[in-house]
Amino acid sequence: DAVAKVALGVEDFSEKAVDAFNAAVEVVSEVVAEVQVAIETTNNLIDANNRFAALQNRLLVQNAELTKELEEQKKISEDTTRAYDERSEALENVIAANEQLVENALLEAKETENLLQAKLALTKNDEDRRELEAELAQATADRIAREQEASIVSLESAQLRRELDQEELDRKMSIE
Repeated sequence: DAVAKVALGVEDFSEKAVDAFNAAVEVVSEVVAEVQVAIETTNNLIDANNRFAALQNRLLVQNAELTKELEEQKKISEDTTRAYDERSEALENVIAANEQLVENALLEAKETENLLQAKLALTKNDEDRRELEAELAQATADRIAREQEASIVSLESAQLRRELDQEELDRKMSIE
């Protein structure tokens, strides 16, 4: 009878040990999965930071070149001593440069939003989250403003084109 009790106790202990081991394995598996998610999220943030920095560098140079070209072409398009075709071509270059500058600003605004969203995904501290949420709201407002700028640039471009065409029409009519 005593041997049976010892055997039963060993068997009961073995079951409890197996259950405890299985529970530990489950907890470790969950921790490993959470760590993998955290690593992936952190890597995504690092990638987003790197892409954003590269984008800013590229746009900085491109915007400087576009602004230089825009100013030169604007002077030509406004020079009434030049031929209509030359002014018209210059105006098209001005319009293209303006549209590209606005497109670059919009792209940067969108990427700023994406970067802030990635940072927000990693942030656990309430105070930091509120700060990032405020930055994200501002970035969203900036993107909306860039979208509005794009619309205005398009309207202004069309107006400049009509004005130049009207000037040429008036010039031709005054010759006849």
